[in-house]
Amino acid sequence: FLDDLISHMPEAAGVPVQLDVRDDPVVWGHRGLLTQAMTNLVANAVSHGNGESLRVTAQADGNGSVRLRVSDAGPGIRRIEVEKLFERFYRGERTEATGYGLGLAIVKSAVTAMNGDVEVWSEPDKGTAVTLVLDAVEAEVVA
Repeated sequence: FLDDLISHMPEAAGVPVQLDVRDDPVVWGHRGLLTQAMTNLVANAVSHGNGESLRVTAQADGNGSVRLRVSDAGPGIRRIEVEKLFERFYRGERTEATGYGLGLAIVKSAVTAMNGDVEVWSEPDKGTAVTLVLDAVEAEVVA
């Protein structure tokens, strides 16, 4: 799923994407919502990652969840802004921000609709990582 998704994203054109999928985790959720959430995360990382490479990882956490993470090596986000990232129409304090400020609000809504959670790690001058935490599907259910 992630290989196919990343290869068809025009937003990632020209920006190297490192994909790391461990143990082929399967999430319980809606394919359309997950596609929209991941597309928005990658587009955001491309827009704000200073053209550096992106890393997309997926792995089961051993606690019944799968963690999908998109990380960049961009300028990072100040802690006070991290709290506002998922508000509709919030575009950050950087004046060069483009778009309408809906991408991360859509991510949050999509993940919430799938009973998941969104975590953010960011440090100024080091980058940002946004992690979607979703329920894993047990191997017996998939087989």
